Amino acid sequence: MEVVDTTLPLGLEELLFSITSIVGVMAAITYSSSWFLLAVIPLGMIYYFIMSFYLPACRQLRRIISINTSPIYSYFSETLAGASVIRAFDKENQFMIVMQKKVDDFHRADWADIAINGWRSVHVNLLGCLVILAACLVAVGTKDSIGAGTAGLSVTYSLNIIIMMNWLVYVLTVVETNAVSVERIAEYTEKKSEADLINIDHRPSENWPGQGQVTLSSYSTRYRSQLDLVLRNINVTVKPGEKVGIVGRTGAGKSSLTLSLFRLIEPVSGDIEIDGERLTDLGLHDCRSNLTILPQDPVLFSGTLRMNVDPMDEYTDEEIWNALDHAHLKSYVQSLSTGLDSECGERGENLRIMVLDEGGMLEYDTPQNLLADDKSMFHELAKNAGLIK
Repeated sequence: MEVVDTTLPLGLEELLFSITSIVGVMAAITYSSSWFLLAVIPLGMIYYFIMSFYLPACRQLRRIISINTSPIYSYFSETLAGASVIRAFDKENQFMIVMQKKVDDFHRADWADIAINGWRSVHVNLLGCLVILAACLVAVGTKDSIGAGTAGLSVTYSLNIIIMMNWLVYVLTVVETNAVSVERIAEYTEKKSEADLINIDHRPSENWPGQGQVTLSSYSTRYRSQLDLVLRNINVTVKPGEKVGIVGRTGAGKSSLTLSLFRLIEPVSGDIEIDGERLTDLGLHDCRSNLTILPQDPVLFSGTLRMNVDPMDEYTDEEIWNALDHAHLKSYVQSLSTGLDSECGERGENLRIMVLDEGGMLEYDTPQNLLADDKSMFHELAKNAGLIK
C-alpha cells in the first residue's frame, strides 16, 4: 500500500516531468532549425524500438527476482527455527545445498537484470550522442540562416539530452515495476474473503461450548478450489470428555482436521457441530475465541509477560495471576523486578532455565550461563542434541 500511495504517484510525477523536459528540448532545437525534424523522427523510432525490447524484459526480470527473493528469507527463517532438529539429524550439508541453490537462482536473475541494464545504458547513450551530433550538424549547416546565439542555444540544450533520456528510462522502469503492486492489490480484491467475524443473526450462548461434543457429518474440505480434497466424507462423533488421538502418515489430514475446527479452511460438503452449534453458522470470532489449541512448539513474542499471557487484554490481573499459579509460574514471575510487565526477548531468549533430574532441581540460570559452563547438565544435553560442539 505504501508503494501505491507514495512511491507510484511520485514516480508518475517524475515520468511526466521527464517527458515534458525531453519534448521541450526537442522543441527548442527544432525551433532553432526545422531541419532537425529530419533527425528527430528516425531517432525517436529507434528509441521506441529499444524501449520495446528493454521494458518488457526488465519488468519480467524484476518479477523473477521478487519471486526468487522470498524463498531465501522464508527458507532461512524455517532453517533457523529448526536448527536444533537439523543438527540432531546431522543434515547441515543438505540444508546448505538447498540454500545455495536458492541463492544461485536469485543471482542468475539478478545478473541478467544487471546485463540488460548495461545493454540499455550503452544504446541510450549512443542514441543521445546521435541527437547531439544531429543538433551540431544542423547548427553548422544552417549557419547562414540562423544566428550564432540561436545555434548555441540548440547545441547547449542537446548536451543535456543524454541525462534526460537515461532518467526517463529509469523512471519508466520504476513505474512499471511498482505497477506490480497495483496488480497484486487488484488480485486480492478479487479473492473471496473470509466469513464475517460476528454473525449478528446467530450467536452462541455465553457458556458455549459447555460439554465439548464434536460431530463431523459427511465432512469434506480442500485448501483451494482447484486442489484435491484433503478430508473426504468424515463421519465421527467425539463424546464429551473423550480424548482422541489422530494418527496417520504425512499428508493424511491430521493438521487439516485441526484447521477445519478453527475454520481456517471451509467445508466443501458436510458440517462440523460442537454442542449442537454448526460452526458455519457462527462468526469467525465466536468460533475461534471459544476454542483452544496447544501448538507443538512453544511460542513467545517480543513484549511483556502480560501481553504474552493475555494478548487481547481481556482479563484482570487477578485472573492472570491465577492462571500463572495453575501453570506453576507464579513464584517465578513474582521474583522478577517488574512482574507481569517484565520484557520477554524474542522466543524467550532472556528467560531462565531450570534443569531437573529424578525430581530434583540440578541447575537454574540463564541459557547463556548454563551453556558457558561445560560441566553443567544443560551444556551436556545441548551437546548431545548437536546444538553445540
